Amino acid sequence: MERKETKSCTLYLIGKKDTDFVKIGISSQPEQRVKNLQIQYPYDEIELLAKFYFAMPADKSRRYAKDIEKKLHDILYHKRIQGEWFVLRHDQILTTFNFIQICFKLSYSGKMEALRERIDNYKGKAIIFSPTKDNEPYFFN
Repeated sequence: MERKETKSCTLYLIGKKDTDFVKIGISSQPEQRVKNLQIQYPYDEIELLAKFYFAMPADKSRRYAKDIEKKLHDILYHKRIQGEWFVLRHDQILTTFNFIQICFKLSYSGKMEALRERIDNYKGKAIIFSPTKDNEPYFFN
């Protein structure tokens, strides 16, 4: 039986306080996800760093959120610790926020395909779009 989503999806970044560990995932209840992770990691303080809510029908919001999540996981593969957990410095988190904002603008304008093509051109390289005025790519070390 196929699961029917009833709530719009949220792309989130969750961090372990005082570390560079960041989890990039999706959920219809990110605050509950933080509580569940806190139970899994009782000796770490888990915090919600950011959430990006897709205000559209649930099936469409999950598709867009999953697409952006996958692109971020692909782009940041060399920063992956395990699963959806990555090691990201503060500046890399800010750049990731910028990338997600670009994705949001493109998803709402119906231009996600253009973003996919642009990212695919950098396959195998760790790339995030920088907040520079010319939107030139910023490469992570």
